[in-house]
Amino acid sequence: MALIGAGPASLTVANDLMPLGYEVVLFEKHDRPGGLMRSNIPSFRLPEKVLQEECDAILDMGVDVRYKSPVTSMRALLEQKFDSVFVGSGAPRGKDLQLPGRSEAAPNIHIGIDWLESVAFKHIEKIGERVLIIGVGNTAMDCCRSSRRLGGRDIKVMARRPRGFFKASSWELEDAERKGSKSSSTTPRSASCWSTGHWSGWNSSAWNGMPKRNIRRRLIP
Repeated sequence: MALIGAGPASLTVANDLMPLGYEVVLFEKHDRPGGLMRSNIPSFRLPEKVLQEECDAILDMGVDVRYKSPVTSMRALLEQKFDSVFVGSGAPRGKDLQLPGRSEAAPNIHIGIDWLESVAFKHIEKIGERVLIIGVGNTAMDCCRSSRRLGGRDIKVMARRPRGFFKASSWELEDAERKGSKSSSTTPRSASCWSTGHWSGWNSSAWNGMPKRNIRRRLIP
């Protein structure tokens, strides 16, 4: 059995198949397992040590892991005569907002999950002091707390609907507010303050697939 990607999907498949006696070969383009759990969930929410321990609990069953081995041709992989192939490469994607001023302020605007990945890989190590975040899901809250850690001081969150409709977990909202983030309900078009070019903003509202617990069903505070 060939598994493409070492994220939560492939690791779950390996966890189910290894005890049944299957031979599992896992192909991962990076040098560590975890997928979006490592690249899109900040380490203060999912500690790297805990993530690695959980991944190792599965991989140490005898999975043949091949790091730095991106699959660039499905035909070539099938020619290796695997009985089955599982594609667990993931498809995290944020949604952009085409609002007045969007193109003019492009250098200061980022999509939430893309920005979190850049932070995880240390491509971004600081942020401006004034931060505007559009969206109130768990990804938005991760952006809030990450921004605070990277130098953000005046952090505001915009939502289309009242607090009772926020998608983020209640404890995520409370923690973000304790760290000084402010939220306000508004309409998407009110976010045209992006056109000033002085804000750094994220639209995080369109991607709600961030896992709230890791692959072994162990809650992460």
